[in-house]
Amino acid sequence: MDKFPKKETLKVVNSILLVVLIFSVASISDVRLTGQFYAENEAAECSYVENGEEKQVPIDRCCLFSDRKLVCSEKKGETFCTDTNDTGYYLNHEAVKYCEREGFNIE
Repeated sequence: MDKFPKKETLKVVNSILLVVLIFSVASISDVRLTGQFYAENEAAECSYVENGEEKQVPIDRCCLFSDRKLVCSEKKGETFCTDTNDTGYYLNHEAVKYCEREGFNIE
């Protein structure tokens, strides 16, 4: 009679623990299903684009105006909110998270 579990059982348990660990690390580090990784200390940044010119915008103003735009979509790895094709707001991942925490609907 062996007091220790069989090697096969240990392999299965270790595999399950490894999968749980991977999902935990992915959850903590905010890895999206697209495979893009966003650093936790990334600064919330927003810029306004009009006729090809891009200008930095204070984050609070960005949240307000992005919330009012008709369409938000992923573009160049950032969220782009617009009501026309050539004007709109680019928000990085941290900016979107900030706006959503403040109650704005950035979709």
